[in-house]
Amino acid sequence: MKVLIVEPGKYPREADIEHTLEAEQAVVGGTIEAVYPWRDSACIVCNDNGIAENLPLNRMLGDYDIIHGTFFVCGLTRDDFTDLTPKQMKHYGEMYHDPQLFFPVGQDSVCGTHYAGRIYSRYGSAAQNKRIPRSADMNTILFARSPPAGFFLCPKSSNKQGEELMNDIFENTETMKENEHPRFYTAESVMRGHPDKLCDLIADSVLDACLQHDPASRVACEVMATHGHIIVAGEITTSAKPDVFNIVRDTLRDVGYDPKAYQIDCYIHDQSPDIAGAVEPELAEGEDEDTLGAGDQGVMVGYACNETPEYLPMPVVAAQRLVTLLEISRMTGVIPDIGPDGKVQVTMEYNGDTPVRITTVVVSVQHKEDADIDKLADLLDEYVFPLAFDGMPADDAEIILNPSGKFVQGGPDADTGLTGRKLMVDSYGTFAPHGGGAFSGKDPTKVDRSGAYMARFIAKNIVAAGFAHRCQVTLAYAIGEKEPVMVDVNTFGTGGPCEDDCLSTAVRKVYDLTPAGIIKQLNLLNPIYSRTAAGGHFGREDFPWENIEHMSDLAAYIV
Repeated sequence: MKVLIVEPGKYPREADIEHTLEAEQAVVGGTIEAVYPWRDSACIVCNDNGIAENLPLNRMLGDYDIIHGTFFVCGLTRDDFTDLTPKQMKHYGEMYHDPQLFFPVGQDSVCGTHYAGRIYSRYGSAAQNKRIPRSADMNTILFARSPPAGFFLCPKSSNKQGEELMNDIFENTETMKENEHPRFYTAESVMRGHPDKLCDLIADSVLDACLQHDPASRVACEVMATHGHIIVAGEITTSAKPDVFNIVRDTLRDVGYDPKAYQIDCYIHDQSPDIAGAVEPELAEGEDEDTLGAGDQGVMVGYACNETPEYLPMPVVAAQRLVTLLEISRMTGVIPDIGPDGKVQVTMEYNGDTPVRITTVVVSVQHKEDADIDKLADLLDEYVFPLAFDGMPADDAEIILNPSGKFVQGGPDADTGLTGRKLMVDSYGTFAPHGGGAFSGKDPTKVDRSGAYMARFIAKNIVAAGFAHRCQVTLAYAIGEKEPVMVDVNTFGTGGPCEDDCLSTAVRKVYDLTPAGIIKQLNLLNPIYSRTAAGGHFGREDFPWENIEHMSDLAAYIV
């Protein structure tokens, strides 16, 4: 029988035990008692004499009760114990993940707190290891450290001194609920003039030039930008004749750099015949698109959540908005003294999966030598921040502008740039893993790109259809193979209609996941890629992989 065993002071563990009375009693260390605290078809099995035997305090049960000794969680049928489902195992594993410490605070009151190797209280780091004064009725001393993960009084005590102590600890603090741990996530975005993004933009502009004249182009373009030099290299097989030198010059000029300041070197040759042989036949007129194989092996990840209308994490959206508004402010002259290079970071506090507030915003933006930084800050406050954070909890955010001081020299003159170095900026920040490869400079037969777009498309549609609050879709391909070798859906316990494995099966049935199928469904042979190079590849409605018009297609396959 598959169960979750929870021991005092330890993280829970999955186990397979015999479904016999003897085996169940051995786990809890005595006679068993079943407790049914949930509407779910699951229960807690614990030691019936845990209190009398003075077994160690383990976990809270509700608001006021404590489970003594080791217990396990199992599934339920109408009249018997049974295996936990994978979804239940994950859910209760998260519920009881953090061990709890219990502290007597009076004769009739016990304080319990989640911990992860440390004891927590609201006094904070400034008072680290500060002793809370001992009261007359206390038989333990608490030590103050970092913010709490959750405190409880158990049971409700008539001991006023104990209650006053706890009220002092939680002054001006809402009651923390079980398993609601404050977490912080940071998202980054960069401007088009950032040296790495400049390289992405050039590479995707070369790709667009090829696709515009030859949709069957095979492109793998890499760019390096450094002081006085732009180097374009890669493998390109196409009937088009892209004017790489003018593409580079036009891109530099459009971004805000002087093309005359750079020597342009181009090293381009045909695609490897081994790769071409795996991908062939090409998408020529009259040929069967289903014969197209993956242009490379790799793992791709797509992610979506319901935090924002963009179905992206809130700090990711905030960072992208900031960069977009900085670009607009520079190009329109609303903020005249900023240059083309810059980057931003947005840090947000989360309570569980819920964004609570933006805590810190870092803006590093290139500026003229004689720029008035105070005036720049005022203009950002007036024209950028209010729009960037519209609808977001950012009133108390700390704004840090150019923490390094002056930022006059920027772009390739200050830092060497390369294609594909801003992977997390391109995707979901720290909220989801990135697959094996970068996006920019690659035609859609490269599943590093098209597979990532398809994974996002699927994840977004799952969330938009209400099948999950959060969703991560992972695809894996082998070079030359049509079908993915892996399809995985993870809803992080937020799924509704069916289990994650059910969703994975439905995804395979609903969507054509062959490279040709992805290209056709998302219309990926259009020259749209230079627009993806800055501002993130996801969350913008003009990209076909952001379409949710067919989000109900999965419903027929979900049981």
